Amino acid sequence: MTWIVLLVAIISGCAQYSPKVSDISPLLIDGKEITATQSKTLTITEDPLALSDEMRRFVDRYIAPIHDKSARITALNNALFNRSLIGIEYDLAATTTAIGAYNSGRANCVGFANVFVAMGRYAGLDSKYQQVRVKPNWERGDGLLYVPLHINVVTKAKLGSSFVADIDKQRYVRASSKTIIKDNEAHAQYFNNLAMDALALDDIKTSYSYMVKGIELAPDLEFLWSNLGYLFRRNDQFEAAKSSYLTALALDSGSRNAMKNLAILYQSHDRDIDAEPLLGKVERLNRDNPYGYANKAFEFAINADWPDALKSIDKALKLKPEEIEFHLAKMKYLFEAGEISKALVARRAADKAAVNRRQTASIKGVIRQYAELIEP
Repeated sequence: MTWIVLLVAIISGCAQYSPKVSDISPLLIDGKEITATQSKTLTITEDPLALSDEMRRFVDRYIAPIHDKSARITALNNALFNRSLIGIEYDLAATTTAIGAYNSGRANCVGFANVFVAMGRYAGLDSKYQQVRVKPNWERGDGLLYVPLHINVVTKAKLGSSFVADIDKQRYVRASSKTIIKDNEAHAQYFNNLAMDALALDDIKTSYSYMVKGIELAPDLEFLWSNLGYLFRRNDQFEAAKSSYLTALALDSGSRNAMKNLAILYQSHDRDIDAEPLLGKVERLNRDNPYGYANKAFEFAINADWPDALKSIDKALKLKPEEIEFHLAKMKYLFEAGEISKALVARRAADKAAVNRRQTASIKGVIRQYAELIEP
């Protein structure tokens, strides 16, 4: 997880071309245009990896003197979590710089990665950002489907081993893939988060400036352009939103999210004839995708349509019976539908699928949630 505003998922693909900041459409505010170039003059100066003098003194005193590299890594990780030292706690909303995380004691995955990388490198460690692709979930907002991105840190230890530092280990457990990424990509995600935070506050101008900064750092990231399309859609700029979504699709022609979001944009302007081919392609891509059926189940559940929610989650389970979150969803839908005995049968199937304590605890959590329905 990881964010107060969730990010559109990345589905990797080969970029056919490399877009530039100059390709970003102007923002319209009070009838006036602000170009991407003009927004850059607002000057976003924060450096995600900057260190304060206090942080340097801490590393110099407690971390750097440790000769053994593995022990140095462990010491830094422990210090960041230990409340008697630095003590950073997980906060979904806290997209911070390294200094911000250190001073506030709160960070989401991006903020924590920033502070670990910054202090780790100052301590002579080879710390790098790692992109973690998380299995899709069913969080959503404003009619669009979202999937949070996750970042942690990998640091080389001795004898070819490595240490993973992660403030939100549940997302790491749910990872379907992990990739070391360059600083510019990680920092683009940092500015993207800030853009989405500003957008949530209806600060369109600030959001636009942060989006421009993110795209300047990593113009080939599909999800940045897709999120920019969302910003323009919120600002009632149809052509600019369409252009941004098309750029996302040019970077990744198989992006289900960009396709669906573009289709929703067309529908919002009574252009169903343009939306239908896109929705048809998304449907074909999702046909063998268990998470697509899980998303449908969630949509039905929002409207308390339990029969259709259960049909969809059963399709997801048929394709991927080992996915514990599908079992949890089925249990919840059955409880909500008043099918208590069937929910308890589903619980036994979930127990068989559970492979670790965390998953077992999640099952028990659902049971506790609906304990009143179970008790006679």
